[in-house]
Amino acid sequence: MTKERRKKAIATALTARRNEPRAALAAAISVHHAAKRDEEAHREKTEKARKAVEHRTEDLLKAQGAIKLATEQQLAAALDYVSSGQMNESPDSLSVAREGETRATDALKAAGVVLEQFEKELEEAEYRTGRAQKSLIPLAQAVAVSELTRLLDKAKAVQDELIRDRLALRTIIRGIDFWKSDAPEVQDAVRFLRSASLPMTFGCTEQDDWNRHEETARWEAALVNLLQDPDADFPF
Repeated sequence: MTKERRKKAIATALTARRNEPRAALAAAISVHHAAKRDEEAHREKTEKARKAVEHRTEDLLKAQGAIKLATEQQLAAALDYVSSGQMNESPDSLSVAREGETRATDALKAAGVVLEQFEKELEEAEYRTGRAQKSLIPLAQAVAVSELTRLLDKAKAVQDELIRDRLALRTIIRGIDFWKSDAPEVQDAVRFLRSASLPMTFGCTEQDDWNRHEETARWEAALVNLLQDPDADFPF
């Protein structure tokens, strides 16, 4: 194998290795999306069942109102009999109303059983969605970690160049007795070397609030996007 082909093979292997976490994340995102769709379907069914219970409750209230009305009518008929001695023949509206109440009660109970079952299924669907959502975080972190080497190598190279330039500035300034010079270029260099600070890690004291830097916002947004799109690019 030639040197060029060996370099190409190594580059291909590294790319494949970086793509493995993204493939795993893509599969997990698909599972999460499917879980969300299933949850929404259960939520829709549950909402319909809840409305059915409301309707059956209204039917029961109407049936109970009919019983009250039939009872009043029966009482009025009894009073007419007492006063006139004649019994008006009329259908037994109270029995009919009670039958209606029984049917409404049975329908409400049946609707309540359905609602209870759907609510249980919705709760299980919500749990599956939440579990799928939690599984995305470590996988997205794995994708970010897979990019660390490339980013770290780049940062080290840039920082090495920065250190060389700062040492050159430092040496030149010391060599020309900067405190005796009024040249604006010299004073700018002095201020730069005195005030420049770099982002650090946990447990370190930073001179500037790097959390407010626009680059921090770009990278935080990139990590959030990764939870939705496994192919999302990092802002290198």
